[in-house]
Amino acid sequence: MIICACLGSATNASIMHLDSSSRIITTDFDTFGFGDPNFGEQLFSTVSAPTEYNQWDYAEKQEIMNASIDSVHSSQATTTELVAYGSQVGSADPGDLNYEIFTLVGFHQYQVSFTLSESTTFALQATLEAQNAQSEVRLVQTNGDDPYLYTSVTNNGEQSINELITLEAGSYSFSLTGTLNAGGSGIIPPYTGSAVFDGSLRVIPSPSGFMAMGMVGMMTSRIRRR
Repeated sequence: MIICACLGSATNASIMHLDSSSRIITTDFDTFGFGDPNFGEQLFSTVSAPTEYNQWDYAEKQEIMNASIDSVHSSQATTTELVAYGSQVGSADPGDLNYEIFTLVGFHQYQVSFTLSESTTFALQATLEAQNAQSEVRLVQTNGDDPYLYTSVTNNGEQSINELITLEAGSYSFSLTGTLNAGGSGIIPPYTGSAVFDGSLRVIPSPSGFMAMGMVGMMTSRIRRR
């Protein structure tokens, strides 16, 4: 059994090293108006994951006057899998007040930087949904001449992504981002918007890794028969 453990760890040994992560949720409201009534209110909130890579689950609603943003996030990062779900739903019904300033901004992002010691194939899978907002997935090489390896954005509608991507040894960044942005001045129309991402970047074991795992299975079987 000890032989199995050693071979199993060797097939995944340090090909992918996690360098840093940023998992953040921001909401920002700002309203101000002259006249009768004279009114104004501001609310800014930003929350970051309490740990670098461990599972983080978050859900909260922020609101002022007649505007709100619901935020939900769930993510983690390992040396074989980067995975995250994020959602922000914003709504505003300013009414017939005459605003000098009215803003509703939401931002949520999952970003992990990593280094590869050798060529590695990944499965990139994501669903992006947006309504009067923006959702984006991006894979960037941070030490190359052509940094943008893969990017996809939707502002209204839904996109499904399923790609196999081979990355050479080097440094990279994988991110999923959603943005809400509404407002203006004067009489502001009602707003409803949402930005949702659900994605992952997973290591695909190399053929030699599959062979090693097969050998582990054979050796385990022989040990059990003995």
